[in-house]
Amino acid sequence: MQDWAIDWSDDPAAVGLNPTRWARVAPLMNALCGEAAAAICVGRGRTALRPLASGLIVPGGPPATPETRFAVASLTKPIVATLVLAAVERGELSLGERVVDRLPAFGGGKKRAVRIRHLLTHTSGLPDLLPDDLELREAGAPLETFLQRAAAEPLTFEPGRAVAYSSLGFAVLWALLNDGDPDQGGRLLSDRVLEPLGMTATSLGPAGAAVGEIAAVRTPGRASAGTRVSVWNSDYWRELGAPWGGALSTAADMGRFCAAWTTGGGPVLSPAAVEAATANALAPMRQIPEEDRRCRPWGLGWRRVWPAHAAYFGDLLPPEAFGHWGSTGCVMWADPRTRRWAAILTAHPQDPEGTLCGRLSNAIVASFAAKRGHVGDALADSRRGE
Repeated sequence: MQDWAIDWSDDPAAVGLNPTRWARVAPLMNALCGEAAAAICVGRGRTALRPLASGLIVPGGPPATPETRFAVASLTKPIVATLVLAAVERGELSLGERVVDRLPAFGGGKKRAVRIRHLLTHTSGLPDLLPDDLELREAGAPLETFLQRAAAEPLTFEPGRAVAYSSLGFAVLWALLNDGDPDQGGRLLSDRVLEPLGMTATSLGPAGAAVGEIAAVRTPGRASAGTRVSVWNSDYWRELGAPWGGALSTAADMGRFCAAWTTGGGPVLSPAAVEAATANALAPMRQIPEEDRRCRPWGLGWRRVWPAHAAYFGDLLPPEAFGHWGSTGCVMWADPRTRRWAAILTAHPQDPEGTLCGRLSNAIVASFAAKRGHVGDALADSRRGE
């Protein structure tokens, strides 16, 4: 495999940042996140600034560093989606396949109409979580229990007729990838995504698979996610490997992931897969309400920028940008036209508004130079090896 690496720099100008504007970001991160651990990595294509870090790993503990690992919650979903797309490229899966044909336990009735594409776009009709999700976590249920229950869960609407965020859809995708072998998904993820990108500090499963102290998720000021903080900080959750939200990573590793998606797929995907995954996948789904197709678009595993919806992404990203956020207080985004990207990891839950990450995103976007490239730039760079 061709060597693929990030070109790290200490010079903001190397990634097209205005040094004066960029100098505002670190103080803003300190002010917004306080003692909660936070880390930011930004770049353009395969050139990145060395990550910033602030706060404390645990209350009263040592300071966070660029090597600090974070529970990145739903940033896990695009990683798993990348593995699905890698299987599609290899002819092992197709987006139009019926889930039940690959996973008979998924069931009959209207569930027979669910396609792999529906799982990636949150149009399957599966609910977000199991009704007793928190109880299962607190009881230390194994991952296989979640996967089996997800496959058996009834739909809340007919597939392809509405959009409703579904973590269970990614549990079903993981079961498909495992193909009866509980360890296969993890092996494929390592072989096809993490290792090629040099994401050595990222794990989905036993925390010992990677090094680095893990930032403790803080109890939010509002009660929206407070009931899950103790689970997020438990060894059980960190080692469960939940494919919808259980990854641990660093800002630099998530930066590597973003960089691949802005350079034609890097060593893990083709430019064709990148274009398909980051386009508005709802556009051809004519039974989806027009307002969702136009104003709340999804790609394949990626959330596109929603007009008049500033949560986590902020207010300044262009319509063609894409990314994802996680309920522990993290966001990553990328602009395919300029190839600029950012990974903002905090231990400060902000659901549902994502205010802290949104304000940091605004400051980061404003720091980049105004010149815009073209969609084809990233694909051309990938063919040249950048």
